Amino acid sequence: MNYRPLDNDSIFRTIRMRIGDISLYRYLQVNLGLSLPRLSAWPKREAPAAAPKAAERTDASLYPVVDYFLRNLPATLGLPPRCVVFLLDSDRYAIYKPELASKRLDDPQLRGYFQREATARGFRVADLDPIFREAYARDQVKFDYWPLDRHWNGVGHNVAATTAYRLLHDTPGDSCRPGKRVATQ
Repeated sequence: MNYRPLDNDSIFRTIRMRIGDISLYRYLQVNLGLSLPRLSAWPKREAPAAAPKAAERTDASLYPVVDYFLRNLPATLGLPPRCVVFLLDSDRYAIYKPELASKRLDDPQLRGYFQREATARGFRVADLDPIFREAYARDQVKFDYWPLDRHWNGVGHNVAATTAYRLLHDTPGDSCRPGKRVATQ
C-alpha cells in the first residue's frame, strides 16, 4: 500500500487557483478586497417577491411621485419647464419587424399621465415612436445597432436631437433660444 497525503486544499483555494488569472477576479480581489471566502460569507438574501402583473399594478399610486418629480425638477436644474425636454423612447425593434416587438416595461397609463402632466406644467414632451416610424418609413435606416444593441446610433441621436431642438426653439411662446434671458419659475 502506497502512502498518499490527503489534499488539504480548500474548495476556495482550488477555485482561486483556477480563476486567479481572470482579470475581473484580480480586480475584485486587489481593488475591492473581495475574495472567494469573503464572498461566500455574505449574508444570503431572500428571493425578491415576484413583480405584480401589469393588470395587478397600482401605478396610480406612483402619480404623486411623478408630480413631485415634475414640481421639483425646474428648481433643481435652475431652468424653467419650457427649457426642459422629455423624449419618450419607443420600441424601435417593433418598427423594423413588428414580430420582434417587446412587451412594454412602462405602464401605458403611467406613461400617459407623465406625458400629460409634464406638458400641462410647461415641459416640452415628445413621444419618439411616431417620429421614428415616420423617419423609418421614409428612409429605411435604423436608429440603433439592431439586432445587437438597442442603444441609439448616430441616426437615432440625430432624430432625438432634432426633435429636442425643434421643441425648444420652434414651439410658439417663450423659447429657450441662446442669448435670451431665461428666468426660473
